[in-house]
Amino acid sequence: MKITSNNEDKRYMRYALNLAKRNLGNTGKNPSVGCVIVSKEKKIISAASTGLNGSPHAEKIAIEKSCADIEGATVYVTLEPCNHSGENPPCAELLVKEKISRVVISQKDDNPLVDGKGIKYLKDSDVIVDTGVLEEEANLINGGFLNRVKNGKPNINIKIASSADGKTALRDGKSKWITNDLSRNYGHRLRSTHDAILVGINTVLSDNPMLNCRLEGLQNRSPCRIILDTTLRIPEDSKIIKTAKEFNTIIFTNLNASRKKIKKLERLNVKVLRVSQLEDSYLNIDEILLEIGKAGFNNLLIEGGHTIITSFLSSEKVKLIYWFSSDKIIGGDGLSSIGNLNLQNIKEGPNLKLIEIINLNNNYLKTYEVLK
Repeated sequence: MKITSNNEDKRYMRYALNLAKRNLGNTGKNPSVGCVIVSKEKKIISAASTGLNGSPHAEKIAIEKSCADIEGATVYVTLEPCNHSGENPPCAELLVKEKISRVVISQKDDNPLVDGKGIKYLKDSDVIVDTGVLEEEANLINGGFLNRVKNGKPNINIKIASSADGKTALRDGKSKWITNDLSRNYGHRLRSTHDAILVGINTVLSDNPMLNCRLEGLQNRSPCRIILDTTLRIPEDSKIIKTAKEFNTIIFTNLNASRKKIKKLERLNVKVLRVSQLEDSYLNIDEILLEIGKAGFNNLLIEGGHTIITSFLSSEKVKLIYWFSSDKIIGGDGLSSIGNLNLQNIKEGPNLKLIEIINLNNNYLKTYEVLK
């Protein structure tokens, strides 16, 4: 049954959600789930999140970590426990086997392999099941996985770093450093929570970036690097190509791209995928997203220039915008964060819902949900 949660349920579920965030972007094709086990005496017995690369599941880890008897306990889990066998055993069966008395679920799993079957199994086994506790918050974590399994595409999140007046660079393109060290470090943290990061070839040519996570302790959580390069202009001596053995790298190009160039890049450990072009000569975003979904990526971070950002915003497929703004003003000479959206009236523009503001030493990170 879906409940109006009490403060106690919200407190334990918020802890589970925070656990789920820890491994976001690092659980492979599986969702990042948080699980908290609470005793009959209302004490936390154990807690866990999904393992790296998706195994083991959070429920299994939490059960195995427990040093106390969990019979009769309540389990708080951020996504419906599965009841099918794959690389991991069915979590719903594990909970029943351990004689859990109540399971509180934040969000139902719409994955066709689950889709209410876990909840039904628990109820049929006389376990009390309540759902919907902090469901909106859970969807921000689970949304990428659920979108991929239902629609074949990842969630798309955009990162923008700009001056206080929304400019990303001077007229000549110079942007170093528009935000402070703390903002840039937080940007690297964002990379660690996404499966893949995407930029256009112009960003590679102008900045020669690595696009990895360079925060100490999180280097092994770098996302797959995806480059949109219509005519395969990427230099072989670029940092992206030179480090392709170390970091998973994919280049999307057009259907008529040189086979010779493709084979050369593939010998350098780069995966090259060809997609169609649209009338405006841009690569087909829908085809790109489907390929990214096939690769098992749940959450995609866009870090490109304003052309790439604008094209994805125009596609109406963006979930979140992470907007870093500095304490500098550039004025009319600067390059805008977002290009021409070809709006005929104000109502046609994307509507944003402010979720969070973080003060980063007089820079600010505003996180927006893009409303459909």
